[in-house]
Amino acid sequence: MSGPILDLETAVREMGALPMPAGPEPRTRTMLDHARAALNARMTKDDLRLVLENTIAFAATLETDREANDREYEAATARIAALESERHTTNEALSAAAEQLRRQRDRIAELEKLVEQATEFRVWEPAYGLYVRRAPGTTGFAVMEARRTDKGRRVWTTSGWQYATILSDSEMFCWPDAQTAVTEARRIMPGGAA
Repeated sequence: MSGPILDLETAVREMGALPMPAGPEPRTRTMLDHARAALNARMTKDDLRLVLENTIAFAATLETDREANDREYEAATARIAALESERHTTNEALSAAAEQLRRQRDRIAELEKLVEQATEFRVWEPAYGLYVRRAPGTTGFAVMEARRTDKGRRVWTTSGWQYATILSDSEMFCWPDAQTAVTEARRIMPGGAA
């Protein structure tokens, strides 16, 4: 070597080195790469036997891996089928529940409409009862005893018990809606009934 090396060809010739190609790192040689190289090489029987044993061991590993993968695939397929079945069952249950909820909502709306149209409700205990009545032509309700006395029927008002004969319609039908009037009637029942 007489002076500094300035080009690639001189470096290769002087040092006997081959240039490394630019790009990704070289990959590790696999068992298959070794087997292919053995095909073109001159080998002794012992070397050939060693290559064959390594190839058989590698093939056995591949077979074991394939069997494990097959088992995992079958397990995953079974799990997917179970999840799809569960989803189907859940969807059916949700559909049935949604349908039941729709029917219940429709029934509630129907009953609410009926309550709006009702003119009388009865709250009873053994030997005692109350009527909850709607005022004719208005939305107010009255709470009155079912039995009459010689003074007339008693009415529960916001001021307590009074006889209907001395009350105006607005005093008698003082409860704004059926729910409020029925709640009041239940509250004042002698047995606190329900």
